[in-house]
Amino acid sequence: MKRILLMALLLTALLPNTHAEEHYGILSITGDFGQVEIQNVGVFQTPITLALPAGNYTIKAEGEVEFQVKVFLNTSKLIKITLKTPRGTLIEGNASILKTKITYNSWSNHPIHNETPHLGLGGGCGGGWSPSYWVDHPYPLTALDKGDTLAVFMLNNSFTRCVINGEPVGQIFHVIAGPSFQGGGAIAGNASFVVPFSRVDVDCDVKYSTGYLYSVSTSSMVTPFTILLPVVPQEVHNVTGVDYYGNIILIKRIPKIDTYNLSVGAKQYLLTSVIKLKPNEHYRLKYHLKTAMKAITIEEEPVKLYDVTLTSEPDEAHFKITGRVTVEGTTPQTLNLPEGEYEVIAFKNNTGAKTAFKIPENESVHLKLTPLPARLTLNTTPENARILVDGEPIENSTLTLPPGEHHIHASAPHYTPENLTILLAPNESKSLTIRLKPLPLLRIETTPKGARVEIENKTCTTPCSVELTPGEHVLRAFLEGYENETTQIHLKPGDNTTITLTLKKIKETPKEENTTLTPTPKEETKPSPNPKEEANITIKLLTPLLILILTIVMLKLKKR
Repeated sequence: MKRILLMALLLTALLPNTHAEEHYGILSITGDFGQVEIQNVGVFQTPITLALPAGNYTIKAEGEVEFQVKVFLNTSKLIKITLKTPRGTLIEGNASILKTKITYNSWSNHPIHNETPHLGLGGGCGGGWSPSYWVDHPYPLTALDKGDTLAVFMLNNSFTRCVINGEPVGQIFHVIAGPSFQGGGAIAGNASFVVPFSRVDVDCDVKYSTGYLYSVSTSSMVTPFTILLPVVPQEVHNVTGVDYYGNIILIKRIPKIDTYNLSVGAKQYLLTSVIKLKPNEHYRLKYHLKTAMKAITIEEEPVKLYDVTLTSEPDEAHFKITGRVTVEGTTPQTLNLPEGEYEVIAFKNNTGAKTAFKIPENESVHLKLTPLPARLTLNTTPENARILVDGEPIENSTLTLPPGEHHIHASAPHYTPENLTILLAPNESKSLTIRLKPLPLLRIETTPKGARVEIENKTCTTPCSVELTPGEHVLRAFLEGYENETTQIHLKPGDNTTITLTLKKIKETPKEENTTLTPTPKEETKPSPNPKEEANITIKLLTPLLILILTIVMLKLKKR
């Protein structure tokens, strides 16, 4: 028994500690985006360099183009991320592009093919490979390969025209889709609404790259490719149709579906556009994926890190370290930091402490928290700005505050509000200047004038000016006799921008046959008369004429 106990103690001593300290890596973010969000970490002003525990991180940056970067931070590695506004057009074409996004994902591998796939599919109505793709968010769609470079997306539980050689034809069927199949039944007639298609031709400057609708791709979606998409501008209710057995099919609701996320990807990069479509239209889009790849650059290099243990009195104080890198946490904690000079502030319950240290000279740092207050002086523009500090309004521009982190909110009518965070050390005096920027002003002009424009909950008649919040805005213009126009604009604080929309006249076209299918009645034809009836009709018509001629001849003979 003693031997067993001794062996157990020996093994326990030799085995690694299961409560091992966290290992860190360094994440550096630079570029021309003023602010970035690191998911589950915080929002930071760039440039920023952070010491973070090894693991997965997602970085987001908003602007005219949205950026998303997903990386794995390795132990003792420095990952440098540079985000730059793209130089040149990312996506061009004749569709309404509502949003553009560039995604870098270190775990993805969007394949680049050697050539156009050769699927050998027939062009018949029922032909086409149905891969196991099922999109239920945001729409219940099913995908079909209908050729080497043609994919058709169909809306489940709807009436749809058959597609042959890339064109919808007369035959109609009821689409029934599931996780790994697409089927349906033919409709004999009297379909009250048939979902129209729009065609989108997609090309890319990276040849044979892969296309995606939301997260779905088919074998035929290799650039250049074509997709047919259902487009329903308004929700439709109580749609009926009659199958070949005479049974009435009732579809209670066909959802509105006219906006899609369409992407092209290669390697770790994905370029996405949010497009708004109109029914029965032909669109062409060209993706500049090479331009997108230049907008996000990722570099990784080894970095030597040293252990430093941070403690405080009392424990469980929040700390923030600044210097070569920035790191936050709660004491006590052992960190891995690169060589350099640093400053640390720790605070808890209106007490705080501040000290400087060097790496690798200092292997431990201890902070004794004291209740010494700090002084903050605020200078604001405009002068009538309303200031909240930690959620409470202030009356004076000079404040006495406990050491630690404080949140400041500044706002004023017709100005863009700002949120700031400031870190104060015990007995520190600091001044902060806040200059609010005016709200963006957008002037909208249309050709012709007099269009009604909707922007979120605001409306005006062109030409007009609207004060808006910073960020993305979708504009919709309406004018009787003209097609509706939709566009998107990104506004920054202080912008004074003019946008001009050219509206197209509505073409006068006959009513589309694909909305209502009513069997055309056969033309009534009169029976052809037989030969005897034709002879009788001829005699009846000629008799009065012969009598008249004979009368005239008799009168002339009497005169002689």
